[in-house]
Amino acid sequence: RCPLAVSVVHGRKDRGGKRHREGTARVYGESEGDDRDDADGLTWTGKQLSFMKTIYSQPDRFPLLIASFCRSICGRTAVKAGLLLGMAGGVPEYTSDRKAVRRRGDIHVLLLGDPGLGKSQLLRAAAAMSPRGVYVSGNSASLTGLTCSVVREPTTGDFALEGGALVLADQGICCVDEFDKMGGDQQALLEAMEQQTVSIAKAGIVCNLQARASVIVAANPREGSFVGTKTIEENLKGVMSNALLSRFDLVFLLQDQADHDVGLSDHVLGMRAGGGGGDWMATVKTPLEARCRDVQSPLPAQLLRTYLQYARAYVHPVLTPQAKQRLKSFFLELRSGNHELSGRPPVTTRQLEALIRLSQARARLELDEEITEEHVEDVIELVKEGVLYDPVGEASLVAIAPGAAPSKGGAAGKVRKFIAALEKRATRTGDREFQLGDLKALASNAGIASSDFEAALGCANESGALLKEQSGGYRLA
Repeated sequence: RCPLAVSVVHGRKDRGGKRHREGTARVYGESEGDDRDDADGLTWTGKQLSFMKTIYSQPDRFPLLIASFCRSICGRTAVKAGLLLGMAGGVPEYTSDRKAVRRRGDIHVLLLGDPGLGKSQLLRAAAAMSPRGVYVSGNSASLTGLTCSVVREPTTGDFALEGGALVLADQGICCVDEFDKMGGDQQALLEAMEQQTVSIAKAGIVCNLQARASVIVAANPREGSFVGTKTIEENLKGVMSNALLSRFDLVFLLQDQADHDVGLSDHVLGMRAGGGGGDWMATVKTPLEARCRDVQSPLPAQLLRTYLQYARAYVHPVLTPQAKQRLKSFFLELRSGNHELSGRPPVTTRQLEALIRLSQARARLELDEEITEEHVEDVIELVKEGVLYDPVGEASLVAIAPGAAPSKGGAAGKVRKFIAALEKRATRTGDREFQLGDLKALASNAGIASSDFEAALGCANESGALLKEQSGGYRLA
């Protein structure tokens, strides 16, 4: 039995003699008090406080934390930084009206990518960093396993609710691996990720259970690996709905690239040989990676866990006017480059709230009570390292892990621009027939290299936009 149970302790009879269950409920294992990370229940030793003072005296703590998290995984600096922001979390807020509607502060992260890249290991490491960390696998998780189930007490015969993973991870982290194997059961996350409650109406029991947890999910694309000639929505078709995708603050795409095989193999062999692994930074391509590579003495896992727990308990940063202005300008930049023809998730106010939460988490990791413009710049740098910018200027809020090939990720945008050029010419000339030489010339004008022409032509043909005729020519649909 899990430690959380809601038991019905008495009932009543109606005029027809039928008995109805109602009355008080006992909740065990649920967090008490408000959802500000309460520091009153925490005790700190002198050594822990001395450690916090030592870390606080260092000028740049963010790279130190990244370099200390899950060192068994080679590289993936942006992914680790995003997971740390998710573990730190933002600050939950309430509206000023009488009902006090809650705005969540927890950060949700999605790891999407090819198999065998360490997604499960990253999730297990994240769950181990939280005192209320729960790890489940989509292969064996069900709807009731994520939310709660109704059982009958063997001794009293009363109905009881047993909490699932989301309820048990209240004020912690819930990691769901193999998310694409869950099917329709994944819709249970819709309410828990935004409202952060689990509503129950079963066996005469009606109640709301708290599920104030950061949700970190790992999934494979529809075809097992990411197809660069398809859009994000096409790769996720059948894996998760757009409503669920919009609830994630960060979506990282992990691809298997061959640009750091030597460093990766040295790292894995070093770990297996018991020497602590080789250089965990196989390549350095971004300023954040350069800052992390300079870290000489990473923190042990237990001290990193203590640091994150201290930050969540005591640090509740607020935005400064400069930070507000920078967040506004960056959001408008993303908003202006996004439209429904891009084939990517739309940029809405949810993304602005996500940027605010990420900035709050960034300040928390520095133990700062104010969110400065420098904190926002770090968040923007992290997003820009991961955000895939289309060559035609269509920005996506989908994060790409460093090391992924930009040309492969931008192929979908080039194909759309290629088809738009075909439409423009067909409208001008009134002829929708094209020969192979015409297509090559238009593709070159669209910025598609000759080596990528065959892939772009195949993608346009598979999508049904460009049909091949028996004569060998092509016709624009």
